[in-house]
Amino acid sequence: QMSEASADYAAEDGSGRISVEIRDLAAVSGMMAMAGAFGVEESRETDDGFERTYTRDGQLINEEWNSRRNRGTYSAVVANRFQIEASGEAGSIDELKAIVERLGQQVTALE
Repeated sequence: QMSEASADYAAEDGSGRISVEIRDLAAVSGMMAMAGAFGVEESRETDDGFERTYTRDGQLINEEWNSRRNRGTYSAVVANRFQIEASGEAGSIDELKAIVERLGQQVTALE
């Protein structure tokens, strides 16, 4: 069983929309820890962007970015339990990453 919450946000100037999802992966937290421990890594570059999966500081990270469309997804597994994902139109992948990192800090503080 998995719990999740989501929200959609739009820029006031209409320049983009971002969806944020948080999933409690308690039922599969052991598998998430193993994936992080084994250092799962994958990277693919295209003319339009990239896809990357890697482990950083024990967190499983997934990035997808299409520079032609200014659209992407950034997700991280926090505390080997919570998957936090931001996706949509943004100026760069760094904007999506900042959202996930802020939420990750808040989730970790609550644990």
